[in-house]
Amino acid sequence: MKNRALFFCIFSLGSQVSWSQNAEKLNEKIEDWYFGTIVMTSGDVIECDFAYNPLTIEGLLQFSYEGVNYTAGPSKISSFGFFDEERGTYRKFQSFPVYSEVTEMTNEIFMEILHETQFISLVGRKTTGLKPGYGFNANAVITQKNVIKGYERYFIDMATARLHEMTKKEFFKLTSDKKPEIKSFMKEEHVQLNESADFIKLMEYYASLK
Repeated sequence: MKNRALFFCIFSLGSQVSWSQNAEKLNEKIEDWYFGTIVMTSGDVIECDFAYNPLTIEGLLQFSYEGVNYTAGPSKISSFGFFDEERGTYRKFQSFPVYSEVTEMTNEIFMEILHETQFISLVGRKTTGLKPGYGFNANAVITQKNVIKGYERYFIDMATARLHEMTKKEFFKLTSDKKPEIKSFMKEEHVQLNESADFIKLMEYYASLK
């Protein structure tokens, strides 16, 4: 009862999360429910069923705990993870501070940890937007045809916790102290940096040089 009272307090008094009816309906269609672990920013850890909804920039997690349904974002949830049976691997998502040049503000956003090393990690997030004409119409019926899906990948400098776009330019900025060695390795191994696997290979090589 104590844990349940704690969650009622967190979500009734501290949460600023909103959830639209259309987003709820769409979530049932485009996202699967998983059983996994959620780590709250308060330090509480719970195991429950949840579904991730990327309709907002930050991302929202809808989960069921002790018979009660909750919705929260990265301001309340530090990380969550689950075993993906289809992929045969454990997947972990974590909230990271991201600065927007448009709003000139820093917001916490959920990112999936795709690969980790001691110095550089690769993270990504699914993006879901609405086609023109639907984003500002509260009465519009949202269907799969109205949704635009994408995926963004970033490097994280583990020393500063800052995000960098997954590009050749940004990668060589982060590994400038070992650039000659990396260039030589790329030539020997015929690495073209055309996809995530190429960057991961160089991330591992860079870590081995430190």
